[in-house]
Amino acid sequence: MPRLSRHDGYAWHLHIDHGDDAGWGDWFLAAGALALAQILTEHGRVTWGACEASNCGNFYLGTGPGSPRRYCSPTCASRARVAAHRRRRREAGSADGPPAR
Repeated sequence: MPRLSRHDGYAWHLHIDHGDDAGWGDWFLAAGALALAQILTEHGRVTWGACEASNCGNFYLGTGPGSPRRYCSPTCASRARVAAHRRRRREAGSADGPPAR
């Protein structure tokens, strides 16, 4: 249930839960729903998905302008680019002999 709350010196803000005696599971579910609702109202339709980097199981929300996201972080994107570059060099080297240094 939505309710206004003011505590710990913070201004009035929205809480959505089953009250102060709700369990952690209820709190996380309600807080996640509230966060998603705020993102959707601020940014409209957002892109989301699973990170495409190998060995990464993170999900992402893309709220910024520009091209659609494929990775959860710049670190995963960089690792994927470096791995693809090294794979292309290996493939080119195996077809034409060892790569030049």
